[in-house]
Amino acid sequence: MRGFIFAFVVMMSVSLGFSTLANAALIDNGGGLIYDSSTDLTWYQGPNTGVNWNQAYGWAQNLDAGGVTGWRLPSYPQTPPYSYDPIDAGLGELSQLWVSSLGNTLGSNYTNPGPFDPTVWFAGGYWTDDVYYNHLTTLAAIYGMGSGTVGAGTLGAGAFAFAVHDGNVGAPEPATTLLLSLGVMGLARVRRKCGK
Repeated sequence: MRGFIFAFVVMMSVSLGFSTLANAALIDNGGGLIYDSSTDLTWYQGPNTGVNWNQAYGWAQNLDAGGVTGWRLPSYPQTPPYSYDPIDAGLGELSQLWVSSLGNTLGSNYTNPGPFDPTVWFAGGYWTDDVYYNHLTTLAAIYGMGSGTVGAGTLGAGAFAFAVHDGNVGAPEPATTLLLSLGVMGLARVRRKCGK
C-alpha cells in the first residue's frame, strides 16, 4: 500500500509539472483566471455577449475575481494624433497575449486559445482602454481575437471583454500546496495503520 501511495504522489507531481511546462507562459489558476508569466498579468474572461464600451469598462472596474478588485480593460497604447490609418495590430496587451503568449500570427486565424475556455472565446473584437476622438466621433480600439487585427468602434457598438490585472491573481499559496501534500501523506499513514 505504501508503494501505491508513493507512486500516486509521484504521478501527481509529474502530471502537474508537465501541465505547467506544456504552456509555461500561461497558467490556469482556476475560476476563469489565467496568469501570463511572461507579462506578469492575470486575464479574466468577460461577458459572453456583446456589450458596449461603457458596459465593458464598468464591468472591469467593478469586477471582484479571485478575491481581488482593481481590474481594468487591456491597454492599447495609441499615440496622438490618434489616427488608425494604418492600425498597428502589434501594439498593446491583447497583441502580446495573442502573439507572444498564445503563439498565434497577426492577421491569421487563431490556432491556439491556450487555457482560456473555448466555449466563451470569441473570434470577434474585444474592447481596449483606448478611447479617442476622430471626426467628432468617440471611438475605442477593438482587438480581433479571431485574427489578430485591430479596428475601431463607436462606444455604443457591441464587442466582447477581457479584464486584466497586474500580478498573479488566484495563484495557490505555497502553504496551501504544502498542506495538501501533508494531508495526502497523513491519509496514507492512517490508512496503513488501519490496515494492520
